[in-house]
Amino acid sequence: MGLFSSRKKNKEDKRIKNTDFVQMSVEEALEKYSGSSVAQTPFSIEEENLSFLEKKKRKKEQAKNKRNNSVEINGLNPYQGEIKEENLGDVIKEHKSQILELTAQLEETKQEYEAVTSYLSDIQKIEQIPDGQKKPYLDAANKIINFEKERKNYLNIDRKLSEAQFAEMNRLEEDIKRELPKLKEQEHYQQLIKEDLRQLEGEKGVLSYDREQAVSKAKFLKQLAIVGFVLILLLFGGLFLLDNAVEADLSLPILLTGFFGVFLVAYIIYDTRRCSYKQKMAELKLNRAVSLINKVKLKYVNCTAMLDYSYEKYHTTGYQELMARYQLFLKEREELERLEQNTELLGYYQEELVKELRKHGIDDAEVWGYQAEALLDKKEMVEVRHRLNVRRQKLREHIDLCAKQLDLVRNSLEGIRTRNPEYDSEII
Repeated sequence: MGLFSSRKKNKEDKRIKNTDFVQMSVEEALEKYSGSSVAQTPFSIEEENLSFLEKKKRKKEQAKNKRNNSVEINGLNPYQGEIKEENLGDVIKEHKSQILELTAQLEETKQEYEAVTSYLSDIQKIEQIPDGQKKPYLDAANKIINFEKERKNYLNIDRKLSEAQFAEMNRLEEDIKRELPKLKEQEHYQQLIKEDLRQLEGEKGVLSYDREQAVSKAKFLKQLAIVGFVLILLLFGGLFLLDNAVEADLSLPILLTGFFGVFLVAYIIYDTRRCSYKQKMAELKLNRAVSLINKVKLKYVNCTAMLDYSYEKYHTTGYQELMARYQLFLKEREELERLEQNTELLGYYQEELVKELRKHGIDDAEVWGYQAEALLDKKEMVEVRHRLNVRRQKLREHIDLCAKQLDLVRNSLEGIRTRNPEYDSEII
């Protein structure tokens, strides 16, 4: 349940709202309730409006508090009777330490009691402000609530960038603005180089194939020449032997064999020269392609090195990622600027609220800047006042308890002093 939550029934709201608070000092409160324990004396400003069931419940709580107080007081167990001489100094020190502790605790509780009483008095003063004079501070309170809601929405936004990433982007913002177009251009240039390399590697493969084909055909022609030469020799030898063995005219076959030999030699020579030319041209083109590939590869290496440096510097994997992160940075920075503006306006209206409340004599005006909803919502104001009443009652009980404990310790110390006058100077 927050400070401004509302839980009470209408009947209790009416009872608390109609209650008048009288500011008094702690000493006056203690004197007023000294006739009985605080646990047994409820607030007279509340008792008259309690229903029968509420009074019965209140009596049970008071009885329980009385038993707890009795246990705490009896638990102090001051020294009584005879005390050994060697323990007397430690007992006196313990008593004096208890007195100092209880006195400090009592003073602190009294101050808190007076502060709570002042808060209740401020509530009464606020409720007594005429309706015609409420508008300035109510407007300021309404602005505070609206800005607090906006602030809460800003703080609940899911941040995509970590604090380290945001700080880095903020530090390198100017560099990133300059580098983004260059990075995009370099990545495009790298893609073009890759495409050129792919085409050159393809041409290199074709030229290597042509050269291999020319070399292979040259080997085939060489083998063909050997086989043809042997075949023609065999044909000529066979024809001459046949011509000597028979009387037939073999001049035509011999002539045809000669023509075949000439044709074969001419073909082999022509094709050999053609293959040699193809091989040389393929090698020349291949050397040129290799040279171009080396140049393009050098460009690719340089371009990739520049991109790798940029990627490492900005902790990114590419232009698209860096651009997306930069856009997130701009968006979150805009939200941060709005949050800072919201904080300034929130502080301004809190100061305005304090100024307006002080005009009406509110002592602790600053606290209402953090519970502005209670100024606009009567149920919230009732809840705040109820919590303060409960808190003040507990403080009264604690003051009474501390006072009784302090009396017990002092009486015990006085008894030691009476029985042991030689320790009078040490006790004082």
